[in-house]
Amino acid sequence: MNNIGSLDNLLVILNDNKMSISHNVGALARYLTHLRTTTAYFDAKDNVRSFLDSVPVVGTPLKKALTEGKTLLRRAMYHSTMFEDMGFQYIGPVDGHNEEELERTLRTISQRPGPHFLHVVTKKGKGYQPAEMNPGNYHGVSAFDPDGSTTGGGGIDNVQPFMFMHSTGDFALAHNGNLVNSFQLKTFLEERGSLFHSTSDSEIFAHLIKKETDSRDRIFPILEALNMVEGAFALLIMTASKIYACRDKHGLRPLSIGKLGDGYVVSSETCAFEVVGAEFIRDVAPGEVVIIDVNGLQSVDYSKFKHYNMCAMEYVYFARPDSDIEGTNVHAFRKETGRMLYEEAPVDADIVVGVPDSSLSAAIGYSEASGIPYEMGLIKNKYVGRTFIQPSQELREKGVRMKLSPVRSIVEGKRLVIVDDSIVRGTTSRRIVKMLRQSGAKEIHMRIASPAITHPCFYGVDMSTYDELICAREKDLEAVRRLIGADSLVWLSPEALYKAAGGRKELCIACFNGRYPTALYQSIHDVNKDKKC
Repeated sequence: MNNIGSLDNLLVILNDNKMSISHNVGALARYLTHLRTTTAYFDAKDNVRSFLDSVPVVGTPLKKALTEGKTLLRRAMYHSTMFEDMGFQYIGPVDGHNEEELERTLRTISQRPGPHFLHVVTKKGKGYQPAEMNPGNYHGVSAFDPDGSTTGGGGIDNVQPFMFMHSTGDFALAHNGNLVNSFQLKTFLEERGSLFHSTSDSEIFAHLIKKETDSRDRIFPILEALNMVEGAFALLIMTASKIYACRDKHGLRPLSIGKLGDGYVVSSETCAFEVVGAEFIRDVAPGEVVIIDVNGLQSVDYSKFKHYNMCAMEYVYFARPDSDIEGTNVHAFRKETGRMLYEEAPVDADIVVGVPDSSLSAAIGYSEASGIPYEMGLIKNKYVGRTFIQPSQELREKGVRMKLSPVRSIVEGKRLVIVDDSIVRGTTSRRIVKMLRQSGAKEIHMRIASPAITHPCFYGVDMSTYDELICAREKDLEAVRRLIGADSLVWLSPEALYKAAGGRKELCIACFNGRYPTALYQSIHDVNKDKKC
């Protein structure tokens, strides 16, 4: 350490994740840091130093005075010159998440002699909301599935089902969906002594049920709890002798019951019944609790306010094509949206290509309606998960590159109709268009089998802010086409969604039109600002 000042090629980088040794004191400090990391700054500094060295008598004292003045100013701005006292040229603080700025700074440093100390400020867990909100719990965690829980994110503490011990009887709980009043309910419960062991909103159900300590039948605190929550949920509660299958009063999430031998099974998708050899019986109705025990099935309504506002994205994207949702087969629905898409947006092309897998049914429908041959122009890597629900843009970009591959012999020299189920952030669409052009596609016409997603979802679909929705950022849909790079781009109309679902009158299409079926308990813009869902 004694000879650091004599070293020409030494760079020490401090990754400061909010335990800062030098406070970033706002815009002025950031601006000065930016200036000090430019080549022009160093060149000017060298020129001034050379000029003062050439001035007789007053040059050296003046240079010393300027250096001391600079040190005093830096002390005032950054409160520390410890590293320069050790012989380092201190630079920072620099935003470690601004890759362009960081790269420019490193390039500038590489061109300068002497030892440098680069102070980089980062945020622990940046890019993954649960880790940003609770960095302590996500420091050094083992691998987990970030999509494996509802509000609150992944992590071992949020893995379902939850098991709860209670004086009135132990029970397990599993939940699909999101509660929009989770913050209010959690505050209410904590003020009354509840201790939460996870960040999942699913645990709120358990605490609402447990707060009743009398000896009443379990169904009564369950009914009271269900009337306190607001949002989208399919909920299962299991005790030693009973299963309670509950569905939100708006009908936003699907839940079905099957018969297996002398027993019963419950699933969010009917395709699961075929796998285990069960027979579909019926759907759980909105606002209903179905009680399953040795006596069979019993039904209790917890709310008279009932709507069949099934989430349209269940039909469009989430559900498997071999599932039936409220009497409508998902494959048939998607195929019909493809037919209607051709009616609304015909195009002269050579082949129709579907984006695997959730868009294939719609592509087949478009092909049949148009008479344009259907081809497998894109192949999916079966070992890569869904990309739009990845927690960061970087992971989504990598996922798209690994997930899809164009078949050059099929697409080269062809005019293509590319049918996709939706456009959320635009990551996948932009990459697909680029890959197809690199593979020799002559024209690329994008047809989307759902309306433009312009509003965030608060019911369990991972698109919670306006900023991440390309059709919300770009009000001019023609601008979206240019960003994606397609020759033409057309979305399905909302009216066609209702027709494809058998002419039903109710669907949740809030992500398309901003009309939410529930109260949100806070402003949409506040939710967006805080990155909460």
